[in-house]
Amino acid sequence: MALPGNRVHFGYRDNIAQPDVDGAPPRKHERAYDPDPLNSVKTGEFLLGYPNENGGTYQVQPPQLSTNGSYAAFRILEQDVPLFDSILSQGAASSGLSTEMVAAKMCGRWRNGNPLVLAPDEPGPVLPNASLNRFHYVDAQPERDDTLGLKCPVGAHIRRNNPRDEGVVGTSARHHRIVRRAMPYGSEYDPVTPIAEQRGLVGYFINANLRNQFEFLMQQWNDDATFVKSAVGPAGPEAGNATLNISGQDVFLGINDPSVSSFTLPGVGAKGSGNTKLQHFSRSVITRGGVYCFFPSITGLRYLANLS
Repeated sequence: MALPGNRVHFGYRDNIAQPDVDGAPPRKHERAYDPDPLNSVKTGEFLLGYPNENGGTYQVQPPQLSTNGSYAAFRILEQDVPLFDSILSQGAASSGLSTEMVAAKMCGRWRNGNPLVLAPDEPGPVLPNASLNRFHYVDAQPERDDTLGLKCPVGAHIRRNNPRDEGVVGTSARHHRIVRRAMPYGSEYDPVTPIAEQRGLVGYFINANLRNQFEFLMQQWNDDATFVKSAVGPAGPEAGNATLNISGQDVFLGINDPSVSSFTLPGVGAKGSGNTKLQHFSRSVITRGGVYCFFPSITGLRYLANLS
């Protein structure tokens, strides 16, 4: 059941951050779309048989199934809306921020979809679709730089899953992108007249290499806080260091054991002295089902259909 405004049950506008695939035709209804060079990824990261970001190709045997095939992780993700609302309220109380600002900091976007990097103080009018993904984190100009996560926290959901030009251990963000196709299930939650039923998100996470893309994101960047390289902004080390401005796991996709869970709101100060930590919150998204799938191409389907 689609929710009004293309939202998920936590209130965020969804299906915004899809990668631009090199060589793909213009997006439907967006003929004037200007791809973001930081968001552009080689075709072989999503389809077998094409060059990927490593300069090779992902393939399977027999070769008839290789070209234009892909893999996907299908997941049923239950979302506990009352619990998430309480997490926001507790975060607001301990930080002095509004609940909407806490929601934006945890995600990296306001609930209307505008990224914090482009709208750091208030949601503002909804930006054009072509602008929603056209931003970066590292810049030599102080007013545009967000190395330390003062606008969009280093541990925010969108920054963990696509660090863009942020320094990370290992390869760049381009090596770990996925295409997501998902929709909500369950009726919209109404806090005035709450109905106890299961709500959540169901969909596919599509990539050419499940281990290097989907599993990497889930196990490394979402469940760990040590992947960010040491980096200072234009103000120098006295303002802080990116590696000290992230803690815990992803608020939405992490395990978040309340005995150790934390989310860092970066502030100005050497060695993390200006930071505020939100702690001891529970997991509000639970995986209720999942399966790995192989998507053969039309040619591959014909090959399978003709097997004796």
